Amino acid sequence: MTEMTLRDIAKHADLSPATIRRLHADATKARQLKIETPRHMPAPISKTDYGALLWGAEQINEWIEARAIPARKGAVPKSV
Repeated sequence: MTEMTLRDIAKHADLSPATIRRLHADATKARQLKIETPRHMPAPISKTDYGALLWGAEQINEWIEARAIPARKGAVPKSV
C-alpha cells in the first residue's frame, strides 16, 4: 500500500480515527503558522476523486518514527 487514508493511518499507528483527524488539524495549523516540526503529521500528497486525503506510506512511517522519539530529554515516548 503506497497511499493511505486517515483510517489506514489510524489502523497503522494504532490510534483512533478521531485522534488522527485531530493530529492532522494540529499539523495543518502548525504549517500555516510556520512552526511545523518533524513530530507534526505530514501534509497529504493528494486527494481521491471523492475528496479523501491521501498520504504516502513512507512519509507516515517516518512520522511515526519521529513521534516515538521523546520531544525533550527525559520525556516519555508517545508509544509508552
